[in-house]
Amino acid sequence: MSKKTSVLRASLTGVGGVLGASIAAVVVGVLVLVPLPQYLGTAPSLELNPVASAQRRVCPGPLVQVSSDKTATVSYLSNGPAELITDSTSSSALSSPLQMVDNKAPASLGTPTVISIPADKGSTTQPMLAGTQSQVGMGEALAGLAVAACADSTNDMWLVAGATNVGRTSLVMLSNPTDVASTVKLEIYGENGVVEAVKNDGILVAPKSQRIVSLAGYARDVVAPVVHVTSVGGQILASLQQNVTRTLVPSGVELVNPGAAPNTVQVMTGVYLQGHANQAASENGAVLSDLESAVRVLAPGPVDADVTITFLSATGETSEIKSTIAAKKVLQFPMASVKDGTYTVIVKSSQPVLAAARAVYDTAVSGVQAPVSTASPAPTAAPAPSGATAGGDFAWFASGTFLTNSMLLPVPSVPNPTVSFYNPTDHEVKVTLSARNEQDVILTIDAGKMVLTPVKQSTRYTVKGTLGLLGGLTAVGSATGSAMALNPANALGSAVLVFPR
Repeated sequence: MSKKTSVLRASLTGVGGVLGASIAAVVVGVLVLVPLPQYLGTAPSLELNPVASAQRRVCPGPLVQVSSDKTATVSYLSNGPAELITDSTSSSALSSPLQMVDNKAPASLGTPTVISIPADKGSTTQPMLAGTQSQVGMGEALAGLAVAACADSTNDMWLVAGATNVGRTSLVMLSNPTDVASTVKLEIYGENGVVEAVKNDGILVAPKSQRIVSLAGYARDVVAPVVHVTSVGGQILASLQQNVTRTLVPSGVELVNPGAAPNTVQVMTGVYLQGHANQAASENGAVLSDLESAVRVLAPGPVDADVTITFLSATGETSEIKSTIAAKKVLQFPMASVKDGTYTVIVKSSQPVLAAARAVYDTAVSGVQAPVSTASPAPTAAPAPSGATAGGDFAWFASGTFLTNSMLLPVPSVPNPTVSFYNPTDHEVKVTLSARNEQDVILTIDAGKMVLTPVKQSTRYTVKGTLGLLGGLTAVGSATGSAMALNPANALGSAVLVFPR
């Protein structure tokens, strides 16, 4: 090879390298400037509809009064039967009583009841079942209205209600609908912390039976108890009956089911305040008197909690209370700045908490304010016997859980029944209430808002469009009232989205 050829080859190689680098730069530049077709992968998933399962709900049964004989033996007697209204999507609904161990009244005065429906074999359509009981207490110790939903049994639940100071009686009703015996333990928190119970070795509840225990036997002179109920063996439903007597005058009764488990957000819907300005408002701090409406909050964990309580009205107005609560000590917040009306009470916390709201209905108030309704059309609820007494009444509003897309709502014969819904989602929701021989009621609920509508007593409603909402049923008459949270139709039977690994 000549020297000239070598130089030429070297020159061409150098030029080729420069050209290659230039072309590569141009290509990179084009790739940067020109968007390439995008491909976004979606993880494979499968929506599974569980096989339809049998449904069962437990109805707590009648209100009871305490009776003692000359030997100081305490027993319990029904204060008359409770009215029970049920509804289901099955024609095979069953109803069976539970054996009353501590209630010595005859079954003709009412019993706790288990309602159930079987599953359709091979069906993926979940059956729905619901029940509501109501009763007006009458007598020397009981007066007022008590409404409660028939609810699921479980092994772990919380009751945020009651009191055991002078003139206050709180009874825990333990209903075991299963075929297995259950051993139940109570852990009680109060305004001074965890209550050291004298007897806490467990309460045996036989299959298909109900036991009744006095909360005062475990925690005396507690103004604001919160009760943690756990069981081993059969699942149970724990309910709490509270009645108040002031200077020998019966002053209200309520029957409370468990609220939501500890969480950083708790919601109580349909909290109706009536005659609020007439109540004592002397306390600027913690509420110690049950003459005042209040929000009861507990942080059951080991860490103090920063709490914000928001009162959201049916017209969209809000007011807030902010505070820090000590761990394991119950605190009751006042509603001093809140006007009469219906509210959703939202408790947000830095730590998991439990919460419930109490409204007091004074004897000085006559009649009921018409609630604000956005229903289209809104039915006119006919009044029912109020059960009002000289001592007034009160209602506990337990925290609710998220509802499924559809549910059944049997409305009992109570004064001025009103249903409320709170929409915590970021989009508008439409809810439809349907009843036989009635025009549909349609509610439009904006994101972060609440609506309410009167409903007809002794009427069975089918409610659709409630997925992700929270709701409640409130009944208030003249100096009388009660409330209950709405339960999801069948949370465990909802569709499940599965992502394979």
